[in-house]
Amino acid sequence: MMVNLASVFLYAVAFATRAVTASSVDQVHSRALGRDAALGLHKASSYESAAPGDLLVSARSPQRELAPTTAATKSGADTLRRVAMGGVLGYNTAAGVVSGVFGELSSRVRRNPKGGIVNQHVHEEDPHGDMSVSTAILNIVADLCPHGMLPVAYGMAAVGGTGLAVAPALLASFGIISAYTMISVGRACQRTKRWSFSGLWTDLVGKRSAWVVELAMALMTFGCCIFYLAFAGDLFSALAGTVSSLPEVLKKRAVDLVILGLCPLLPLCLMKNLSALQYTSFVGVVSILYTVIFVVKRSLDGTYSEGGEFFNTIDARFRSPVPSPWGVVKLWRVGPGLVTLMNMSCVAFMCHYNGVKYYEELEDRTEKKYAVTIGSAMGISFGVFTTMMLFGFRTFGAAAQTLLLNNYHRTDDPLASLARLATGFSILCGFPLMFAALKTSFFNAASEISEKFGDGGLKMAGRFQNDETLRTGCIVSLMAVVTSIACTKSEEDVATIIGLIGAILGSGANYIIPAVLNISLLQRLGANGGLVSEITLNKAIILFGAVFMVMGTMVTLKEAGAHH
Repeated sequence: MMVNLASVFLYAVAFATRAVTASSVDQVHSRALGRDAALGLHKASSYESAAPGDLLVSARSPQRELAPTTAATKSGADTLRRVAMGGVLGYNTAAGVVSGVFGELSSRVRRNPKGGIVNQHVHEEDPHGDMSVSTAILNIVADLCPHGMLPVAYGMAAVGGTGLAVAPALLASFGIISAYTMISVGRACQRTKRWSFSGLWTDLVGKRSAWVVELAMALMTFGCCIFYLAFAGDLFSALAGTVSSLPEVLKKRAVDLVILGLCPLLPLCLMKNLSALQYTSFVGVVSILYTVIFVVKRSLDGTYSEGGEFFNTIDARFRSPVPSPWGVVKLWRVGPGLVTLMNMSCVAFMCHYNGVKYYEELEDRTEKKYAVTIGSAMGISFGVFTTMMLFGFRTFGAAAQTLLLNNYHRTDDPLASLARLATGFSILCGFPLMFAALKTSFFNAASEISEKFGDGGLKMAGRFQNDETLRTGCIVSLMAVVTSIACTKSEEDVATIIGLIGAILGSGANYIIPAVLNISLLQRLGANGGLVSEITLNKAIILFGAVFMVMGTMVTLKEAGAHH
């Protein structure tokens, strides 16, 4: 059933992507046929001022210069042929649809340094991109699942519960929107040749506010790193408690977190690129799969149901208050707990902080290849989240905890102990990916802010980007601060952190910032109009993000007040 759900999810991602991009392709093609500046961001005069070398020729055609209109027309026709073929062949698999459509959103173009867009049939190779599609998928799944799969059952159970049909549909909706905005970030990188959020914002929106974007990303990833470590502290301290031969000091949560922070996390966090983490990501994904299998098994074998082996041996607050939670919640129930699940869903599909990095490091990168990568990773993650949510709720109902594994017996259930170990490994493997985004955003924000303070600030900005001693010191300091805060946070605090990150910063990073960038890019491309306006879609995403930001924050603060 979960495989089918994941396939449906991937298909929905592909169909939505096709719908919102089809009009852009048609519009660009019509401009290619009807105007001299076929793919121009400005008027045809932009081409007249372009250097001869800016008009690139297809590698498959004779080596001669093409007039702008001719090049764009040939590109537009070629695009439509490939889109048609991708549409027919790609529907055999969901990922195939994504690869058949989004990668050909229009002919590949690049910005003319003198103000226009010039035809670019020849792909610009990136000598630094060495991350394969499979490695990227592993990294993204390892990035998403450890923090996303644990709280979703709690989100479904919150405030009376959310319906069994509504909850997966909500997850799928957030996944589709997140996949689209991630893909649009990659497209913006390809078109502008900028490799940071501040660079994209500077190019597409404006320089003055670029620091705000990086600061928001830094704050978001900082909070995410805290709850990553808080989860790890709960898991490994619980595991240490099962080993009677360990000294009591090593069973303390704070001590375990400090040890984990020093080794292995700090050395992993000092690595400079994401492809170096492929082996830890593989271990993380295997650990995730074991945890999912364990949750399903314990739900079906009844050991935590009334009369089961472990039901009376766990604390009453961890037991389901009803014999059959699935039978109590109506299929289509929508209540106040829906907003809590929305917060969890937003955080679950949140890896946009690494969106630029994933695209930059992708081997032989193209928009099409990136779309396949994102669609596949999001589809796999959706399957994991839905399974953990439905079967975690089936086992514990309204008693499901923010960290689901805390519901299981701490010492007597060996499979639960192994699941904690596996999840702990998956969190440790995913943490460096999250921390990589924190490093990038922190240094970019520090550079952007420093530049506002004259010559001395410019010098300091350069040091933040190039002085390895300074950068290493900052990384160690960031790790120390994150670890010290995580040592003091309880499970209720973690739930509040997740809610606020999802509502405030997640809304900005997942929806508002990518949509603003996308609108500016599409306006330059002249891609508005047609049956479905992609610009209108992005305006709707901004509105949704703003409303969700307010509602999610209010509900999270209300729940936090109730706990305290």
